[in-house]
Amino acid sequence: MAFSEGGISLPTDGLLTAANGSIALQCYVPEDWLAKEDRTLFHLIAHPHAHVTLFFRDGLLTAVYKGGKDDFASLRSKQTVQWEPGRWHRVQFSWQAANSNEVDFLLTVDGELIGVAVGRILPDWPQHCEVAARNGGSPWKGLLRNIVVSSEPIAPPDLVPGKRSITIYVDKTHPSHITLPVIPSVQ
Repeated sequence: MAFSEGGISLPTDGLLTAANGSIALQCYVPEDWLAKEDRTLFHLIAHPHAHVTLFFRDGLLTAVYKGGKDDFASLRSKQTVQWEPGRWHRVQFSWQAANSNEVDFLLTVDGELIGVAVGRILPDWPQHCEVAARNGGSPWKGLLRNIVVSSEPIAPPDLVPGKRSITIYVDKTHPSHITLPVIPSVQ
């Protein structure tokens, strides 16, 4: 599908919920890459401080699950600023309820897990979502293909053996906990 000045609106009923959902697609990098204005791949909004959004700003891909004014959670992919115009890339953004108040969400780009984060579950769920636009603006302005919007969460890509580092910032307080995904042992 080619997008230039707007996107498409889809009903969320039967597709997405506040507790479970995913968007997976391939995007073709436009010739004017690293455009200064926002470029949106996916957006749904319950009210100004509660939305789920997947967008680029200055070429940096950001996945947001914001459950309220004080409940902003996001993941960012720095590798997207290095993308070259004229190439296809695969993006996946998925969320799944961790409990009645929180969701775990993940972002993958070209099969690489960018990260997993925890967000406050949206209290209200909108009836529609947008692909390739945000509130009718910030359009993708390019090609998208193999678009899948689903209530099925996306599993993280397989991890390879190796050492991992976990950084814990103890100078900030947060009323919730962090849930790490269960990873089978790698031989």
